[in-house]
Amino acid sequence: MTEFIQIAVTIDDEAAARRLAHCLVVEGWAACVQVTGPVESVYRWEGRVETAREWRCLVKARTDLFDEIAAVIQDVHPYDTAEIVAVPICRGSDKYLAWLREVLAEKKPRP
Repeated sequence: MTEFIQIAVTIDDEAAARRLAHCLVVEGWAACVQVTGPVESVYRWEGRVETAREWRCLVKARTDLFDEIAAVIQDVHPYDTAEIVAVPICRGSDKYLAWLREVLAEKKPRP
């Protein structure tokens, strides 16, 4: 298992995306959250093809914090089924990975 992950989350409101990003960083769950958008999502929902304008949050975090981060996202997210997808950060610059380690060192998963 890798030490760090990047979690992708989409949300339908720019202000909500920014609030989520600030929440995750201020509470120490993430070292950084990048908010990008708008992006256009085309997806199947309840038997129909839908199109939505969304903002994407890319959350940089430790792998062992995923469950807590997902719970925080679900608590504030307006969708019934929020996209919460994590991919491992397999490689990175030594300085960047050291910064992630330093920033996230004190946060502990809930028992």
